[in-house]
Parts: sequence; C-alpha cells; structure tokens
Amino acid sequence: MLTKGYKDAAAVISGSVLEGHVRSLAVRNSINVTAGTRTRSVDELLIELVKEGQVSESQRKIAAGWYGLRNEAAHGHYANVVASDVDRMIDGIRDFMIRYPA
Repeated sequence: MLTKGYKDAAAVISGSVLEGHVRSLAVRNSINVTAGTRTRSVDELLIELVKEGQVSESQRKIAAGWYGLRNEAAHGHYANVVASDVDRMIDGIRDFMIRYPA
C-alpha cells in the first residue's frame, strides 16, 4: 500500500495492527484492556506493560510515536504524515511484534 503512494492509509492500517498487538500483549499479561465501560488507550496499555516489565520505557515511547503518526493520518492531518516515516513505522512495528510476541 505504501509503495502505491497511500501513505496515510498505510499509517492507519499499520497503527491499527500495533493497537491490536498491544491489546493482545496486555491480555496475555493479565492487564485489563477496559476500565469500566471504557476501552483503555494504547498509551495506557503501554504504560502498564512497562510497569509489568514486559516492554522497555524507550520502546514504549517509540511505539507511542508510531501510534501518534497513525492518529495524525486517521484524523486527516495528512501534511504531518511523511512516507519515509511510515516506512520506518511499518518496519518498527514488525520488529516490535517479533520482539514482544503476544
């Protein structure tokens, strides 16, 4: 998708993959993915994963940045989404999923 010039769609899709993986990782580590009736944010779950020693603090910050890029694209802030950043994001998310399997 990215190679076809759809950088924004690629950012949203890869960010959604990251979100799903973080949620699965949280469940695997007995971290609640909801708080009452509210679904907990990716940022909240990443913080909990750091507290549990499952993800490093530096990796949490990187993943939060990727998710921020996903949000920029999803909310129509296309000028803030650079194709080369999305390319690195996709590679980084792939590595994150391998390093921290759910």
